[in-house]
Amino acid sequence: MTERFAILDLGSNTFHLLIVEPTKSDFTEIYRERVYTKLGKGGSSIILPESYKAGIECLILFKKLLATHSVLKYKAIGTAALRTSSNGAEFLAAAKEKAGIDIELIDGKQEASYIAKGVVQATELHRGHQWIMDIGGGSVEFILLENGDPIWMESYKVGLGILHSQFHKSEPLSSKHTNDLIAFLENELKPVVAKANEYSATQLIGASGSFEVIQNILDLQKWTAHSYRCHVLDFHKIKEKLLALDVEERIQVDGLPKERVDLIVVALILMDFAIKNLGIEELIISDFAMKEGLIQSVL
Repeated sequence: MTERFAILDLGSNTFHLLIVEPTKSDFTEIYRERVYTKLGKGGSSIILPESYKAGIECLILFKKLLATHSVLKYKAIGTAALRTSSNGAEFLAAAKEKAGIDIELIDGKQEASYIAKGVVQATELHRGHQWIMDIGGGSVEFILLENGDPIWMESYKVGLGILHSQFHKSEPLSSKHTNDLIAFLENELKPVVAKANEYSATQLIGASGSFEVIQNILDLQKWTAHSYRCHVLDFHKIKEKLLALDVEERIQVDGLPKERVDLIVVALILMDFAIKNLGIEELIISDFAMKEGLIQSVL
C-alpha cells in the first residue's frame, strides 16, 4: 500500500480532515471528515470555552481516525482564529498535550496561495482573469488569477465569525445592521475593489462552505469533476429568500445545514458585496480549496 498522507485544515468555523494516497501525478482520496467547531464564534479576539472544548475534542477524534486509516504522516494547519485569538497559543499547547497533534500556523498569504492551487486544479481554468474568494470564520482571502496563475492575493479580517458577532443583531437582519455591515466591508475591502477596477474579471470562484450552500439549495449540476457554475441572478434569488427569513425559518430551508444557519446571513451579504463591486456575472463553486492545494504542494 502506498504511504498515506493527511491534511488537517483547522479553520475558524470548521475543522477538516482529508486523507489521501499519492499517485504518480495526483492523489486518491481515502477519507474526508468535517466538524463544525466554530473557533471564531466570539470574533477574532478569543476562542470561547465551548468552541475551545469542541476544537480539542475534534482533534482527539482526528488523531484516532489517522490511526484507523494507517496514516503516519500528516500536516495540521491553523488559520485565522488560531493566529489572532488571545488564547490561540494555549490551544496549540492543549492540542499537542491532549490530542498529540502538532499545529503549524500559516499567515493569510500562505493560505491564499494554497487556496489558489486547489481551486485551479478543481476548475481547470487556465485562460483569462478570474477572482477567487475563500470565506472563513476569521478571514476572507481574495485572489486574482491570470491564465491560471495568481497575480495578486490578500487576506482580510472580515470572516463570518467577526461579521456575525459585530453586525448580526436582529432576526431577520434589520436594514440598519445590514447597512452598517456594508459600510464596514466598503472600508475594509477598498484594496480589493481598487484592484478589480484594473482588471476585467467577470467570474468569481467560491471556495468555502458558504458557497456550498448555494450549490445545495439550487441543486447545481457538475461543471467539471470538482466544480459547479451559477449565474448571479440565481444567486440573488437565494439571497433575497434567505435574508427575509428569521433563524427558525432558515432552519427549515432544504439544503441549508443547521450548522450554517447562524452565519449564512452575513455570508450572503459578503458574497453580494463582492459580486457587485468586482463586476461579477457568474459564480463558480469549487469543491477544492486550501487542503487540496496544500496536498499538491506537499506531494
